[in-house]
Amino acid sequence: MPKIKVNDINLYYEEHGEGDPIVFVTGLSADHTTWDINIKDFSDKYHVIAVDNRGCGQSDAPDYPYTIEMMTDDLAVLCKTLNLPPAHFIGVSMGGMIVQNIAYKYPEITKSIVVSNSASKLNNDRCRLFCEAYLNLMIAKTPLETMVKLGMTWTFSNRFLRIPGIIEVVTKMSKDKKYPITAIGYKNQVAANFSFDSSSWAHKINKPCLVLDSDDEMCFLREDIQALAKTIPNAQYFCFTGGIGHVPSLEDPAKFKEVVLEFIISLR
Repeated sequence: MPKIKVNDINLYYEEHGEGDPIVFVTGLSADHTTWDINIKDFSDKYHVIAVDNRGCGQSDAPDYPYTIEMMTDDLAVLCKTLNLPPAHFIGVSMGGMIVQNIAYKYPEITKSIVVSNSASKLNNDRCRLFCEAYLNLMIAKTPLETMVKLGMTWTFSNRFLRIPGIIEVVTKMSKDKKYPITAIGYKNQVAANFSFDSSSWAHKINKPCLVLDSDDEMCFLREDIQALAKTIPNAQYFCFTGGIGHVPSLEDPAKFKEVVLEFIISLR
């Protein structure tokens, strides 16, 4: 799959399927493979594009603090270079910040946005402390298995972690990654997460929006996710229940597909 020169970096992306375009945008430290199961679910009827944000996967990771604005511009250049018609953008966590900015700054390339488990800003001090500590452990070359398990404590719900064998499965998947994020990429993506704040302009987003939440979400504050849904004009809101963590697209991909497709189809 190809890389493309955008702004000051080489950006890696993949394309699957045909039809109206859907662009999947990942969160902190995650590459496009986070969406593998969702790509299979959506690419039978849609043209799916999945991207490695700057700092992770096979995209370049220059060493300076990133911003959501930079990642937004990277994505916009990619979409315009591919000559995509207005697309549905689906972003989780940091990706939810990016797709907010896409809809606001580049409405001409946006058909709709799905903001999953994200908000106008990352207001969680526990999350900030975790990211700082995680970076220090990366720099200290802490064994990967320990790092993966530590990351699971924030990413996944108790219900999910109690599935027999799931910790071993997720650990193996992480250890088998060909392009794990580096300390440089992680540090600079963290900077983007904590410098973002759409509260002064989110009310100006004029594209259809679906805001997703989960009942065992630990990274973003529940009141902040709900506030975003109320701020973006006519935004729809849906909360996954039954014990779902920070990434419902991974924990309950069937329900994720159902909810997102119902939203997208309603726009026809």
